[in-house]
Amino acid sequence: MIRMGYKPKMLPCVPAMQPNSTITDEQLLDRLRAGEASALDVLFRRHYVELCRVANRYVQNESQAEDLIQELFASVCEKREGLPEELASVGGYLRRAARNRSLNFLRDQNRIPVNDGEVPEFIAAGSLASDALEQDDLRRRINGAINRLPERCRLVFTMSKIDDMSNREIAESLEISPKTVENQMTRAYRFLREWLAVGLLICLSASGNILLAGGRISPENAAQVCQMTFAIEKTTFVLGVGPNFGVNALKASLSLNSK
Repeated sequence: MIRMGYKPKMLPCVPAMQPNSTITDEQLLDRLRAGEASALDVLFRRHYVELCRVANRYVQNESQAEDLIQELFASVCEKREGLPEELASVGGYLRRAARNRSLNFLRDQNRIPVNDGEVPEFIAAGSLASDALEQDDLRRRINGAINRLPERCRLVFTMSKIDDMSNREIAESLEISPKTVENQMTRAYRFLREWLAVGLLICLSASGNILLAGGRISPENAAQVCQMTFAIEKTTFVLGVGPNFGVNALKASLSLNSK
């Protein structure tokens, strides 16, 4: 869930090939099936960073995520003749493979619990305050809140809201019932909404102090307030919060600071 500076690496068995933006992923896969191993190098460079991020969302370990994706491409190289024909999206196929490999790793490590786990009962408000609220900062805070969920709840939420999987797909991947998926999503929403409500008010109250002039938004700070509001609306959408939540939170914070 964190921002990572992955850099593409060369697989030892694959000779270098200059990337060609005119060659599609599907054409590269056809070349790979035909034995042109250098085509894998281009696929690797195109998708490595994104796939590492996919894996890290599940295993929460950058080094292990990189190892899993290295193994994935090595497997693709070894099994190239048996790769599926006429894929709708090579990128989608690789992302699913990365997710499945990550889940298998978690199973091998006994990191997919059979019980629900306990959602944190309190929110450390002091750690949420800052002098400014930027979109990247808010995204990082939300990611941090997601990571505080119990493991199975975190996996369900990640698969649903980030990987856009259906409840049925999640249930099959985690070997749980669709009803359990619904229950886990309800628990995740409840916690994240509570966290977001408290966190935004604290952040906005802190940052509002430097935006206000005599209880009003000064003209020179109007653009920054708009930027803050946009960041809130964009990042709260994924949590299923009402569309006006960010605006209402901002209004509440400015009202508090004007008194």
